[in-house]
Amino acid sequence: MCGIAGIVQTDGLSLGDVDRRVLAGQLETLAQRGPDASGQFCRGPVAFGHRRLAIRDLDQGQQPWMSPDGSCVLVYNGELYNDDDLRRELSNDYPFETRCDTEVVMAAYTKWGKSCVTRLNGMFAFAVFDFRKSMLWLVRDRFGVKPLYYSRLPGQFVFASHANAILVHPQYSKKPNWSVVSHYLSTTRLTLGENSLYSGIKLLQPAEEMTIIGSSTSTRTYWRYPTSIRSNATFDDAVDLLHGQLSSAVKRRLTSDVPVGLFLSGGVDSCTITSLAHAIESGPRYAACATVESHGVAGHDCNELASAKQCAQQFCAELDPIRVSPSTYLERWIELLREFRLPMSTPSDVMIYELAKAAKSHVGVVLGGEGADELLCGYEVASWSGYDYDATNGRQNLNSQMLQSIARQYGRTEFRNESDHYFALNSLVPTWAKRNMLNPSIFHAIGDDDAMFAHYQSVFDECGDVPTVEKYATVLHRINLEALLSRLDSTTMHASLEARVPFTDHLLVESVLELPFHYRIDAGHAPEARVQASAELSASGHIRSKRMLRGVAKKLLPTQLATRRKESFPTGVTTWIQNEWREFISRYLNASQFARILFKQDFLIELIQAPEKAGMWLWPIVNIVLWGDAEFFDQSNGVSEFQT
Repeated sequence: MCGIAGIVQTDGLSLGDVDRRVLAGQLETLAQRGPDASGQFCRGPVAFGHRRLAIRDLDQGQQPWMSPDGSCVLVYNGELYNDDDLRRELSNDYPFETRCDTEVVMAAYTKWGKSCVTRLNGMFAFAVFDFRKSMLWLVRDRFGVKPLYYSRLPGQFVFASHANAILVHPQYSKKPNWSVVSHYLSTTRLTLGENSLYSGIKLLQPAEEMTIIGSSTSTRTYWRYPTSIRSNATFDDAVDLLHGQLSSAVKRRLTSDVPVGLFLSGGVDSCTITSLAHAIESGPRYAACATVESHGVAGHDCNELASAKQCAQQFCAELDPIRVSPSTYLERWIELLREFRLPMSTPSDVMIYELAKAAKSHVGVVLGGEGADELLCGYEVASWSGYDYDATNGRQNLNSQMLQSIARQYGRTEFRNESDHYFALNSLVPTWAKRNMLNPSIFHAIGDDDAMFAHYQSVFDECGDVPTVEKYATVLHRINLEALLSRLDSTTMHASLEARVPFTDHLLVESVLELPFHYRIDAGHAPEARVQASAELSASGHIRSKRMLRGVAKKLLPTQLATRRKESFPTGVTTWIQNEWREFISRYLNASQFARILFKQDFLIELIQAPEKAGMWLWPIVNIVLWGDAEFFDQSNGVSEFQT
């Protein structure tokens, strides 16, 4: 697990000493991602750099990595979980010298060329420069567990594991991408497709590879979601299949030369992983659980911690409850924003970072439950809402009760297309509100959020001719999961900790998606399903989410844990915004220059006078203002005042 960076001259010239100094500066920004070693390779038009976090073969595997004949150089960030299988297959053709999976990636490219990526099972982002072809090849794993940012600059192509490593390049000129800023206000996601909050800095998409030869660039998607049901398994058979596939995915992710621990939230996802890890390797194992110190959220927080304790006791985990106060949270929030040079994506970012810092004192790797909700339909309303869309578009009989329920949930009963419906359900700050909030020049720049709606509609359209509810599940898996994985990667790697996510194993994902959809979620035989929209159906308890996973959990966990309903990761942000942080937020917004660029004066005055009225809209608003001031204005005093 590492941080990578590179500069490739695309105008036929060779890099000079100044570019090597730029590369060194890029690597410095990635130091937390790889504190154990640093390496550079510079030849002709290529400068590759690497920061290493040693997980496998601790004494070897320093990068950048050269092929035996010197024709190719590789920088690689990730873990291969079929490392041993590939090594055996390649051993007759490649003289392996280490046990590092880095060498396996190079051997696979040497043997199979670019087609090797389809054989890799793992999380990865890497770059190969092939001197024989004067070709740069970039690759990202299927679901985006590992990030890979890039930018085209005059005569150069630059890439890195994090946007902050591109921001230090002297040829990059900072300016915000207003469409992505608007998307962030609606979703708290840091990217819109390939575009980042910084104009000109892009992100290679999950399951995408990019080839650059001189000024010519091509991209290709090497893996796609299954679009047809290929299994006639019974529900019980499906549960057994999921059990076996998930157990294998966990087993693959326990391979390490450093201790492996757990992020244990008390939910069914992490508890199931804990039980499987214990079945594979018995004995005590470190586990961390976050809890907050705040009276207003104590009840919910105690429920989460109690479930984590019950699971830990059941499976011999040594639970470490990490307590976060409002003041500690605020301090970490500002620290992470400064280090990442990006806003926080969710209130959970800080909590995960605190977990990661604590875990790093005990282990080098943790397993997390990210991806279970996206794969197995844990978000009841979002996962079921495709039926709401069908009800308003003539795809099913619409009675007056259903129409009234849809009107109550969405405030309207007509939608232009799937993306219009998606954002009617899933927006924090909706587009109609931005018309009243944003300065006219900014709202004009975002074009009524046309780029945002068009991107999401393109993802819906790519799903093909499948039932609408399945399209929604795929969109959630593609877009929501990448955002969660980005959060997990940034926060854990800032603590120099590797996080592995069994629910993103592509063999597991393929198996699940080839099973009947109602094995993941359904409404049983409830007559309410014909007269209630998704929110009311969920509130009345008729939606059965994560059916297969709960089937597995019932075999492994106490009933109380196996049947526990999904709850959000516990933070005190909602309470703290209205109480402990109210004065800080009001003072900061009043001093912010970026807020005056972004928002209309009357809206900003109202926000400053009564920030609590904005509710959770304040989370993206304050984050984007903090980011904008730090990046585009000299606001160090303002940020420091907000921090104290």
